[in-house]
Amino acid sequence: MAKIKSTARMRKADRKRQLMEHAKSLFVKLGYQDTTTEKIAQAAGVTEPILYRHFQSKKSLFLEVLTDIRESTIHR
Repeated sequence: MAKIKSTARMRKADRKRQLMEHAKSLFVKLGYQDTTTEKIAQAAGVTEPILYRHFQSKKSLFLEVLTDIRESTIHR
């Protein structure tokens, strides 16, 4: 199992944004099925319980990422 690198404590909104960015990158690279919450947490340098403090499930995280992409596209 890969070692989790320590990451400085972040504000809740900043941590959520960080998790979403890593998730978006992995969803694009690996697809929904092959992107796990463990891979997202590892990419962000946190544990899965921290990820679950911000998102109820992988599906809810995925839907928030899609909403964020949609809103960004509309604002451009």
